[in-house]
Amino acid sequence: MLDADREEADDLRPPMVALMLGLDRLREDLRNGVLRSPMALHLKELADYARRALASGPPVRPVCNACGGTRVRVDAWASWDVDAQRWELHSACELAAICEDCDIECSYAMKPVTEAA
Repeated sequence: MLDADREEADDLRPPMVALMLGLDRLREDLRNGVLRSPMALHLKELADYARRALASGPPVRPVCNACGGTRVRVDAWASWDVDAQRWELHSACELAAICEDCDIECSYAMKPVTEAA
């Protein structure tokens, strides 16, 4: 599971505010009868914006709290995209993680990727 006690807490407020504003705009459009078609495209646009906003810092990776390994895996759900003919990640379940380096269920912290690693 994602370690709550991170050494450097990221300030997620700006991207979260932007996401909330976008969702509020979408909700108001729906309430006022301004239908955006297709809805999934607009929700994807908001999710992509949030991802870009959160990815603006240095690259990070999960590091096992037990052994320091970086081969941490989590379960995920994927949906088949007929047009792209491939699986697209829908969501990841970060509550349970497995470290392939020490072969145990572990907690992990997201740490910056360094050139030495």
